[in-house]
Amino acid sequence: MPGCSRTSFRSALTAKVVSEQIWNVGTAGAAFDFGVHYNTGWRNLRLGMAIVNFGPDLKYSGGLLNFTHDPGWSWPWSREPIPGTYLTETFPLPVTFRFGMAYDFFHTDKSYLTAAADLNHFNDVNEKVNLGLEYRYDPVSLRAGYILNTDFAYAGDLGWSTGISAGAGFRVQPTPGLGLTLDYNYRNLGRLGMSHRLTLSLDF
Repeated sequence: MPGCSRTSFRSALTAKVVSEQIWNVGTAGAAFDFGVHYNTGWRNLRLGMAIVNFGPDLKYSGGLLNFTHDPGWSWPWSREPIPGTYLTETFPLPVTFRFGMAYDFFHTDKSYLTAAADLNHFNDVNEKVNLGLEYRYDPVSLRAGYILNTDFAYAGDLGWSTGISAGAGFRVQPTPGLGLTLDYNYRNLGRLGMSHRLTLSLDF
């Protein structure tokens, strides 16, 4: 069985500029990401929370929104066309709130079995719950996961097999302080078909 680990608490704040441009019509603004991570110290149980893309609403502006209006007045009221600009509505950023946890069923120097779950709450689409399991026996890792859409009617229309994922990884350490990892991931994207990803990473 896993033993106790040290309690730890971490937090982070990110500020960023958000910009979108379509020809000469665009918008720009600021947004913030904030997250916390807490290791309870009990069997390596970790809790995490994050708020992503938190910021003021945006609004489009630009030259393509400008126009001129000819009122069609006749003499003696004739005058030049009147310049104008279309008014655009404000819209919110895609704010996401995430809460998750991870737990090690066992953890040794060469192997571990970890389960993880997190809730994703969006301000523009349905909530999703991500579930995952990873088993590692050095140097091989096996993974499986499922993305559950909380709108069951919508999930049924997509097909319950949508969101199934699986993967495997292989990590070697050619020299101390240098790691080489090869990962493969598969996911069922429903109407978009099957997705296959192969990743090669180097860490030092």
